[in-house]
Amino acid sequence: MSLPLLDAMLPVGRLAAAAGPQAPLRTMYFMVPNGAHMPAWTPASEGPGYALTPTMEPLAKHREFISVFSGLTLDGARAHEDGAGDHARSGASFLTGAHPKKTDGADIKNSVSVDQVAAQVIGSKTRFAS
Repeated sequence: MSLPLLDAMLPVGRLAAAAGPQAPLRTMYFMVPNGAHMPAWTPASEGPGYALTPTMEPLAKHREFISVFSGLTLDGARAHEDGAGDHARSGASFLTGAHPKKTDGADIKNSVSVDQVAAQVIGSKTRFAS
């Protein structure tokens, strides 16, 4: 569960900019389907003064806009006793968080994905809804 964007979360000076004409909202989601070496992406300390890892160093100039979350698990991508198929299952659960029904038939089921929820809310403000 996340908090709504609060004024206190914005860097100094962004409140005034936010009051002016607003650019269309955008969202971006990306996935690393074959995993990543997480120690290279996980700072050793917490809080706003965290030290960037060598892998993250190229992001230094954008640091004030980056929040690092770690220790998260996409439980819907786990097997839950339905057998092999981890890569397909993780792709199917990536934006839904749901454990997809595994089937060879037409009765495949999942859930509404977060990008489709965003398209319903902000899609009318962009050239392409989704």
